[in-house]
Amino acid sequence: MVPYRLCFDNDAEGGFFILETSIDVIFLIDIVVAFNTGFYKKGYLVMKRREIVINYLKTWFLIDLIASFPYTWFF
Repeated sequence: MVPYRLCFDNDAEGGFFILETSIDVIFLIDIVVAFNTGFYKKGYLVMKRREIVINYLKTWFLIDLIASFPYTWFF
């Protein structure tokens, strides 16, 4: 739906608006969860928050942010 709406400048209405807003919120919650999810480093599970945040910022954060940014809320 996003490419269609971008090309034809068509706004979401009714159920589609609720669905798209819900999806945006779920993806933003996923970013918050990723900041609190441990990861494996050299076979050991890392659960220290500082290391989790640094690892996430270095790896998937930028991709997740670009992919889940709710552009319709701002533009």
